[in-house]
Amino acid sequence: MKLTYRGVAYEYTPIPVKMTPGEVGGKYRGVPWRHYQAESIPTMHQNFARLKYRGVAYCIGEPQNIQEREDAVTLQERYAASAHKVNNVFKSRDELTKTHLSNIRKNLERRLQLAKQRGDTNLIDLLEEEAKQIAFG
Repeated sequence: MKLTYRGVAYEYTPIPVKMTPGEVGGKYRGVPWRHYQAESIPTMHQNFARLKYRGVAYCIGEPQNIQEREDAVTLQERYAASAHKVNNVFKSRDELTKTHLSNIRKNLERRLQLAKQRGDTNLIDLLEEEAKQIAFG
């Protein structure tokens, strides 16, 4: 079956699954419906693939040869290195919280200055109330 997702065409082959009809589960609009049970669910071997999502590379499937295995190890090493860098940026959760609150306060101050420049008294009152909530939160 040929399908398209966001302009990219690909071939899809559904896995055939044998179903065994079970007991009648009830009636819907006067027609009886049954429960069905899968006799056996086939497992598909997933091929190794190197993929990228929003710029982050990752692997799926099991590597079949030496080159694929080396590629998978390289990606894992790169991921570990980048995770290490991210973890070292913020030493603790408290530091991260302080940075986050600092950014919120700076954004609020900027918005308050813009409201004062425009002379929007309603917005100024709302922003000052928000500043009080941040100070006590």
